[in-house]
Amino acid sequence: MQAVCRNCGNRVCGPYCDRCGQYLFTGQNRRLSELTYRAVENMISLDNKLLVSLKYLFFRPGKLTVEYMNGRVVSYVHPSKLFWFSSLIFFFVLIGWANFDDDTPADARQEVAAMVESEKQADPAYVQRQQEQSVASEEEELAELKQSAEQFEKSPKPWKNFKEFMKSGGGQAVRDAFSKKAPYAMFLLVPFFALLIFLFFYRRGRFYVDSVIFSLHFHTFTFLFLATFLLASQIQGVAVHIQWTLWAIPAYLLVSLWRVYRPRVWGLIWKPFFIWLIYLTVILAVALILLILVAYWDHSIFASG
Repeated sequence: MQAVCRNCGNRVCGPYCDRCGQYLFTGQNRRLSELTYRAVENMISLDNKLLVSLKYLFFRPGKLTVEYMNGRVVSYVHPSKLFWFSSLIFFFVLIGWANFDDDTPADARQEVAAMVESEKQADPAYVQRQQEQSVASEEEELAELKQSAEQFEKSPKPWKNFKEFMKSGGGQAVRDAFSKKAPYAMFLLVPFFALLIFLFFYRRGRFYVDSVIFSLHFHTFTFLFLATFLLASQIQGVAVHIQWTLWAIPAYLLVSLWRVYRPRVWGLIWKPFFIWLIYLTVILAVALILLILVAYWDHSIFASG
């Protein structure tokens, strides 16, 4: 006698439904032990997929794309899920990094705190004076920011006043708005990068969707690498050089293209070079256009509050 799937009503012969994939006895055993078992099972399965996917992503460039093209999909995290996971991490770190402006060493901060505490004990009115000075300073900065924003909107020479606006404290507002809108631009650049790969390697017998998978994996690595780079740059005593990003990402692209498309030696030299050159040019152009749009049309950064 065939059982009926409780989820879709399909008749099944085994423990799993061949239409929706649900376990036949899901929901029938409502004991806490069963719920815990399923939760641990799903967690271990996801962890194993994620660890294997990240291992291949970082240490075997192009391997995940080859596996996907060969039909081995279930053993790894889907490319789109990896991409969303890495992009969320990267832009979260990017926003935090853009707002990070405290470069004072920990020892210096402790020394200043001790001096302030001694001043408080020596002069009871110290706290009140500091509060009054802080309020006056904030009001003065707000007035300057309003004045600079008004000049920026009215002036026929916007770039001159834009510099004044940035110096007056608006730079942080521009960076915040830019970091919030940058993800939308990057999501559009992923299919564009896939189009570049497809056009340069269309003779290798691959489809455009294969190039999209390659682009998702490449940007996943790029996001995670840059997030790690930004986090490391904020750790005291850790030397981080920008040259790492200038060489590591193009080198990763070179090895990935070799593993996925197997071009000839000459093609492996000039094709990645032009792909990277065109892509960087487009990224810089998009960043410039986005910055201009943020500065001129995002009126929230000029709001008076």
